[in-house]
Amino acid sequence: LYWCLSPPSDAFLTEDERRHRRLDLSSVPHSLSKAVEQKLRATFGKCGKDDSGVLTTAELGVLMRDLGFTLSRRRLAALARELGGGGDEAGITLAALVLWYDGMV
Repeated sequence: LYWCLSPPSDAFLTEDERRHRRLDLSSVPHSLSKAVEQKLRATFGKCGKDDSGVLTTAELGVLMRDLGFTLSRRRLAALARELGGGGDEAGITLAALVLWYDGMV
């Protein structure tokens, strides 16, 4: 019975539904203002080349420069692993970025 009450698995969602879920911040606890959240969302959207709702390490580098951060390649790679869940090219979500940014400011 529990499985009936669980949210649907990503396996049953369309790509558009998966992308929307990745960009939804309604369940992400943060203290950023709406203006800052919108700036992060807009910059994230501009840097994501394939419109998948996740960023690669290279796209994260562009985003960080757009936000005014200057990172070495080594620090960028470490940040990408941190935000992407540990993998070298793990997708970096908007939620992960917002939580990291919230901790920085």
